Amino acid sequence: MKKTTVAMAVVAFLLVGALAGFGIHTLVYRNTASTGEMSGAGSKDNATGGGQPGEPLDEEDNIADAPPRQEAFNPNYAMQHIRYLSMSIGPRPQGTAPEIAAADYARSQFSSYGYSEVREQSFPLKNGLYSQNIYVDDTGSNPTWTIIVGAHTDTIAGPGANDNASGVGTVLELARVFKIIDQVPNLRFVAFGAEEITEGFRKPNDHYGSKYMAAQLSNEDINVIGMISIDMVGVGSSLYVNATLQAPKTFLDLFYAYATQRNVALSYNQDPGWSDHESFEAHGISSFWLEYRKDPNYHTAADTYDRIRSDLINQVGNLLQGFLESIDANACTLLDEASDYR
Repeated sequence: MKKTTVAMAVVAFLLVGALAGFGIHTLVYRNTASTGEMSGAGSKDNATGGGQPGEPLDEEDNIADAPPRQEAFNPNYAMQHIRYLSMSIGPRPQGTAPEIAAADYARSQFSSYGYSEVREQSFPLKNGLYSQNIYVDDTGSNPTWTIIVGAHTDTIAGPGANDNASGVGTVLELARVFKIIDQVPNLRFVAFGAEEITEGFRKPNDHYGSKYMAAQLSNEDINVIGMISIDMVGVGSSLYVNATLQAPKTFLDLFYAYATQRNVALSYNQDPGWSDHESFEAHGISSFWLEYRKDPNYHTAADTYDRIRSDLINQVGNLLQGFLESIDANACTLLDEASDYR
């Protein structure tokens, strides 16, 4: 469905907040870059929806629980993806057959939603293997601008339910929703390969998929004005928005204003680049990484499906859907003026 008058009012609110300037926002952000401590914002009391850790979702239950308005983000569908990636496929080290299986799964889901062109980018890794990005483009009402929404499929240890089947499941469900509804900018939904640091190496030997896509944008007829990395959103008590600040923080400001208007508590962290947003910020594109903290089991064999909370997935998915719907031509122009691809 198209934007409504209410949605336009929301955007007006966002732009006022964004144009108010960096100084106002730094008063409400809780920058934990130096301490690494959580501020306590975004507790589960702020989350919406049902679901408990370890609660299984049967296929029949998922279908029965689907909301009558299918254009709304459905956490049950996202949980199906998380379960399949973490349990049916399991650990997905970069460049291996299981990571390829995860890419094939993303491809099949995109196709099932009606995307006629599912694209793949293949790229080499430091370990001599190859990985791939799988992505689709959902055309907006104004094709001048594109926003990328992505999550990585690979794991560094264990089944990777939270890191990062939770992000992939959320991206896939958002792709399903936006194939039905309309928005102003083009939306590119991506299942990135090889985000984790290659075994035996150190940073910057990471984020291969997103680095490859970001570098290739100059060869495409595309104007990317923002990027969101969804990474580890199924476990934790505090919702964080992270950026390296290598690029303008305009997109983050808009998101923070929208979340505040929705009464969703956020904490802000200037991170050194621990997710795929870093690759796009390095090219001057305003970007951020959305995550829940803290998960003591990430990068371990205990990062399992039974620990994923569907209420957190529901909150993040609905928050991002509403935010992306709220981005109108004025917001796109603001982002376009702030981003400077290099």
